[in-house]
Amino acid sequence: MKNLFFKNKPLVGLILLALTLGFGAGPAQAAGTAANASIVNVVTVNYSDASGTFDFTQSATSTVTVDLLAAIPTIGAPTPASGGTYNSGTLVPYAFDLYSNANGPDTYDFDLSVGTTADSDFVAGTVDKYIASIYNAAGVPTTYAAGAVTSVNIEIGATVIIAGTAGGTVSIPAGTGTANSIDVGDFVTIGGTIYQATAVNDGTIAAHNTGNNDRDAEIPGSVTLRANDGAGNWTVVPDLSGTVAGTPLSEYYVANVIVTAVADSLLLADANIYFNLDLTSDTDPAATINRDDTQTIFKRDVLTITKTASPTSAQPGDTVTYTVLVAVQGAKATAVEVLDNVPEYTELTTYPGIFATIEKCDLTGIAAGVISYTNCGTPEDISDTTEDEDITLGSGDAAGATYPSALRFFIGAGNSGEAPTPTGGEVKNLEVFKIVYSVDVL
Repeated sequence: MKNLFFKNKPLVGLILLALTLGFGAGPAQAAGTAANASIVNVVTVNYSDASGTFDFTQSATSTVTVDLLAAIPTIGAPTPASGGTYNSGTLVPYAFDLYSNANGPDTYDFDLSVGTTADSDFVAGTVDKYIASIYNAAGVPTTYAAGAVTSVNIEIGATVIIAGTAGGTVSIPAGTGTANSIDVGDFVTIGGTIYQATAVNDGTIAAHNTGNNDRDAEIPGSVTLRANDGAGNWTVVPDLSGTVAGTPLSEYYVANVIVTAVADSLLLADANIYFNLDLTSDTDPAATINRDDTQTIFKRDVLTITKTASPTSAQPGDTVTYTVLVAVQGAKATAVEVLDNVPEYTELTTYPGIFATIEKCDLTGIAAGVISYTNCGTPEDISDTTEDEDITLGSGDAAGATYPSALRFFIGAGNSGEAPTPTGGEVKNLEVFKIVYSVDVL
């Protein structure tokens, strides 16, 4: 495979992030001798003729090829991390690193599935999930149509290390490098640590030497590796002298999956979305790993605001009363702040002092932009200061009595009119807050 690392910026970012966060790192598993290694045995017989005058040597050989031993592969932790919280409908891309712990190349089924909580708060929401792309060890992506694919078949190459050196080279059984899909330019892992292969030597397999009736010893293969300097350059010589014999050297793949959840309008609480990943060996279905990850979607905030004037026509000197309704249906809204201003050609009827009232009602419906409500409580006064610590439904302030003076209302449970940073509170599902103030037409 050719190294296209620098042409594939998405993979550059993923690998650099993996290096920063320890993405996918884990203990190496003992895999035994690499698949496709040759066990060459030569047997020799020495004898003399009947007279004892001449000596002879004869030899024979047999070769055993090491087969693939499937092992449970690895799916690394996702980027971004599992458990994040997103707004309803947010398209969230996740990247997972994939690698093998087998002694040789194996084919795997990579499957993505998604479930939702069984809680009644997730009434009729929808969850979409699909595999967007798979980057192979050369950094080359295979992309899939949006929303179309939830299962793919991939082959991940691997061999097994005999020993490592301080100079960044590991030895492997002869014939288990390129034959096991380890190529120059590949991104590989040793126990989850990511390297790039800069040289691959397949070595020489042991052979039966019929000339001297002996065995020519194997010359092991080798793979030269370089680590990243944190800036995208694969130039750092790693010290691999402590690498344990029998540790797999695997190609490094990255799977990009998309999960997005849309909450039903009746979602009253945050909902967990569970998405499950499986990586299963085709050679041995028992060699499988499952990851359960989650994301949380906020309840769907459906807030409606209306403003009406009474009367809708007035003469100079007349009083006009404005009613502002803030209603939430299907969720709750937090930090609710209503911003208004004194209309042109008017002034507040009462200023300074109490210039508005606020009350809380029960929502009965919203239709065609009209908010219907009932069971309103006792109105509370709002003055032109933000120091109203005794206000429970809302607080606010007025910058002045005439146009375009700002009017601010901080409404809902937990609101604070305290200067210098007043904050809005929480308006719960099926609550209506009613703000009323009056102006005189100039």
